[in-house]
Amino acid sequence: MFQPDLIVRSQRVVAQGAIRPASIHVHGGKIVGVLGFGDVPAGCPIDDADPGSFQSGVRMIDGTPKPSYAAYQLPIWVTKKGNNVHIYGQVRPAADSAALSVDVQHASSAGSGFTTVQTVAVSSLKGQFTVDLPDPGGGVWRLRWNNLTSRQAGVGS
Repeated sequence: MFQPDLIVRSQRVVAQGAIRPASIHVHGGKIVGVLGFGDVPAGCPIDDADPGSFQSGVRMIDGTPKPSYAAYQLPIWVTKKGNNVHIYGQVRPAADSAALSVDVQHASSAGSGFTTVQTVAVSSLKGQFTVDLPDPGGGVWRLRWNNLTSRQAGVGS
């Protein structure tokens, strides 16, 4: 096992549906483990968080969505693929294996109006999909499903 870059620990960590003392192990900027409060490798930097609580995830302890919650529900990632853009998306709120349709929308720039380029049928276990579409030469993309809208994403953002 590798040495974490940082340990963030608190007496009140919200994790796995409970509030408990824990140490959050971070490596390369990502959480790689949530272990017991005293589970700290020798020589690893420790950040003792506010004794109130440390809340990882996309909801506050009372269930209120954090600012990142909308992006979590409909993640989108856009990459360049030849003369096309390759779009990865997911509909996390959908039931497993639900048959649904997602609108893939494009705007010529941030702040411009969006138009639906294609409606994609999705039926994978966890609502994931990819689609290749002609590259209009810039602009931003987003997903729409029911009353949810994803973040705006350009190529590589």
